[in-house]
Parts: sequence; C-alpha cells; structure tokens
Amino acid sequence: MTKRFSVLNTLLIVSLVAFLTCVLTIVLAARAEARFRDQASQAFDVMQVLDGIIVNALNAETGQRGYFLTGDEDYLDPYRVGMRDVVGHIDTFREMAGDEITPAQAEKLARLDTATRVKVGELQSSMQLFQDGKISAALDLVRTDAGKAAMDEIRETAGLLIAEEQALLTAGRNEAQRARVLVLLCVTLLVFVSMFGFVLALRNLGRAQKLGLVEEQARQLGEERERTDLLAREL
Repeated sequence: MTKRFSVLNTLLIVSLVAFLTCVLTIVLAARAEARFRDQASQAFDVMQVLDGIIVNALNAETGQRGYFLTGDEDYLDPYRVGMRDVVGHIDTFREMAGDEITPAQAEKLARLDTATRVKVGELQSSMQLFQDGKISAALDLVRTDAGKAAMDEIRETAGLLIAEEQALLTAGRNEAQRARVLVLLCVTLLVFVSMFGFVLALRNLGRAQKLGLVEEQARQLGEERERTDLLAREL
C-alpha cells in the first residue's frame, strides 16, 4: 500500500512539474513569437529604407545621364525625385535605428551618409554645369569616376546593413522555432505522463475491484464458517 501510494505521489508531482513547465514554455514561446513578429516588421521597414537609398541614387543618376545624352527634360523628373529622397531615406534610417544602433552600424551609416552626399554633390555640380551650357566641363566631371566610386560605396554599405538586418531576422526566426520545438516537447511529455497516469489508474482500479471481490469472498467464507461452527456446537 505504501509503495502504491509513493508511486502515485511521484506521478502526481511529475505531472504537476510537466504542466507548469509546459505553461512556462508556452508563455516564453509566445513572447519569442511576438518579438520575432516585431523584429520582422522592423527589419522589413529598415530594408525597404536601405533599398530606397540605392534605388533613389540610381534613379537620380539615370535621370542625369539621360538628360545629358538626350536633352529631354522628362529625365529631370526621376533626377529630382531621386535627389530629394536619397538623403531623406538616410535620415529615416537614422531615426529608425535610434539609440539601439550598434557601433558597427553607426560606422556603416557614416560611410553611407558620406558616400551619398558625395554622389549628390557630383550630380548637382555636373547638372549645374550642363544647364549653364558648360557641357564639356559637366562631362569631364562625370568622367572622373568620383560619382561611380560613391555609387559603388552606397551599394556596398547599404548591402552590408541589409545583410545585418537579414542576419538578425534569421536569428529571431531560429529563436522562435526553438521555442516552438520546446512547446512541442513539453506537450508531448505532458501527454505521455497523462497517459501513463491513466494506465496506472486503470490498473489500480482493476486491483481495487479484485480486492473487493476477494474481501466479499472472505466475508462469505467467514459467514459460512460461523454457520458451520454454530451447527457443530449444536450437534
């Protein structure tokens, strides 16, 4: 009886621990999922901004080159839009990073800002020379490749920042995945413990029924013995 009681107590304690562990794991997994969703949303916005820096710089450059080659003022629209938005996107990225920006990101942001301003300065200077009728001087400025070097720096640095955001996103996804696996393991353990307890309860119920039957048979035997003893005394 003591052994059975000890096994039941142990099973009850294990079930309680498994249940509490499962609840705690589910809470932690929910938090990890929430963090991942927030991180994914922020990473998507950041990567859009960084991609916008590259796109707007290219649009401005393409508009400038098209205007130089054809003289068509329709090319000035993408030029103006690109020039307006490229620096604005850098300011937006700086605001989004805020105080959480790492030293490595701050260094890349400074490089990106410098390269962008060099590119913007090259585009503005060459455009001004071209519109002033100094076409040869404008083309000479373009041929210095200072603008190309700045554009290459913009692509490379923005690409590095995008890669960092993707790495953070992957780490968050892996954390959420590990949390989901832990939840699955805890639920499996809880189900196993519950099934084991159910089987043990059925076994104990069967034993109790057999014990009740034995006790009933013993009672009947006792009554028969009493009647036999009474008859013997009468005889």
